[in-house]
Amino acid sequence: MISLLFIFVLGSVSKKPLSRVSSIFTRSLDTDLSPDGSPVPLKAPKPVRTQHYSGELWFREQHVDHFDPMNTKKWSQRYYYNDTYYKAGGPVFLMIGGEGPVTPKYVEDYFSIDYFAKNMNGLKVALEHRFYGASFPSTDSADLSLLRSDQALADIATFLAYLKREYNLPESTKIVAVGGSYSGNLAAWARIQFPFIISAAISSSGPYLAQTDYPEYLQHIDSQIRKYGGDRCMDVISAAHKDAEYLLSHDKATLAAIFKLREESIYNNTGYDKASFMSAMGAPSGVVQYAKHDGYYTTTKDGDIKQMCKAIEAYYDGYDAGESYRQLKAYSLWLLDYYDGSMEEIDLSFDGYIKAIQDTSIDSEFAVDRSWLWQTCVEFGYYQTSSPTAGFGTMITLDYFLELCYKAYFAPGATPPGTQSFTRSQSDDLVKKAVQFTNVYYGARNIKISNIYITNGHVDPWSELSYREGETWSTGHHLHNDSTTSYIPNGSHCTDLYMSWSINDSLRTTQLDFLKSALGFS
Repeated sequence: MISLLFIFVLGSVSKKPLSRVSSIFTRSLDTDLSPDGSPVPLKAPKPVRTQHYSGELWFREQHVDHFDPMNTKKWSQRYYYNDTYYKAGGPVFLMIGGEGPVTPKYVEDYFSIDYFAKNMNGLKVALEHRFYGASFPSTDSADLSLLRSDQALADIATFLAYLKREYNLPESTKIVAVGGSYSGNLAAWARIQFPFIISAAISSSGPYLAQTDYPEYLQHIDSQIRKYGGDRCMDVISAAHKDAEYLLSHDKATLAAIFKLREESIYNNTGYDKASFMSAMGAPSGVVQYAKHDGYYTTTKDGDIKQMCKAIEAYYDGYDAGESYRQLKAYSLWLLDYYDGSMEEIDLSFDGYIKAIQDTSIDSEFAVDRSWLWQTCVEFGYYQTSSPTAGFGTMITLDYFLELCYKAYFAPGATPPGTQSFTRSQSDDLVKKAVQFTNVYYGARNIKISNIYITNGHVDPWSELSYREGETWSTGHHLHNDSTTSYIPNGSHCTDLYMSWSINDSLRTTQLDFLKSALGFS
């Protein structure tokens, strides 16, 4: 999933802002181990650009707008197809694209659809989401009004009809929708909206509840660092954030020296600039969200959270007890390691990010940011705000995220030519009402149909918005009797989808049995 606090360095020639998006579709699919079997050091994710690959295919008759009968325009949507295991009568396993590009690896052996297809003589297919990767219904992203989840779901239904025709699949072929994070939502919603097309769904880490203000995200991050890394580690992180916020407002020169930055590289003229700097401090969120457990790399190796905490504490212990800003200095050394040694190439300003996501080229390094931030503004919220009960400061407010929406899409000069702009108040109202409508439209955490298998990891901060085990109607939860859910004790975001997570082997067997039963396979 997605995180508006996740960050990475983009280039070294000129300053560029931080991306606010990290998902299973933007994270590297490379190996997690070095050639000698040791863990790859924790680093910020690399930038994602649109690429083309051998084996990519195109559905050239996709509808631009499924809900306007007067609009007959079509566009080409990218997909991948692998029939290695397929035998007549086998099901289709559709990996649904989310907030990022889809690559050939999605139909290879990286995700669990490979395991299911191998055991059920199935066909593997991956469909890229509109307005991500190379799948744009227009020549640019100036007008994103047709980037919505309901359009994406209609894309899926239309594509599956084409798939059966194009590959001469029997009309009775069963379809299993699979997705993680936002695309985990789509997998469940596709089954709910099109039960006559989708026979079953695997929905991993789906945050079904849209929520504008989401402080529970950082609260969960705090609790998991304390659980796996220890109170001492989180206390250092918390003190570091507190000191950084103080220096950001009162002593920029000292803050710059600690982070080995030029003073002019730090922007603190507005609360939005301060929040942008503090978002760069939020790297532990990315570590926790995708954390690999103790023993993942080798049986004796620490997991990601413990590795991070040991490094931070080692830096802390290297300073004398009376050292000024000891916690912040220790934390800054870990953070600089995370950024490959320097933050000097990053544009830390609020306006720098706004300018980057107003680039409407589909080849922009921030094309994913532009598309996903739009969806959060007009559908989901998911804004990971500061919380007094989480040790990540106080400056990342809901106002900061609402200003991002306003400046990026709705302010004068930001809207497509010939369309209406809004005041900040109108923009805020639009966002909040859109999030409310999403819950009304999809039912939030009410999963009202059979044959959906929901998974969440206890470590994952997005599990707070998913269906939660043991909840009832009284707390807004409902799960159909013939759907089910599993919680992974040491699991993070979407971990059951990754074949490399051996602790999920028994879970995948359970999911396979569930799918065989749901599809009527012996």
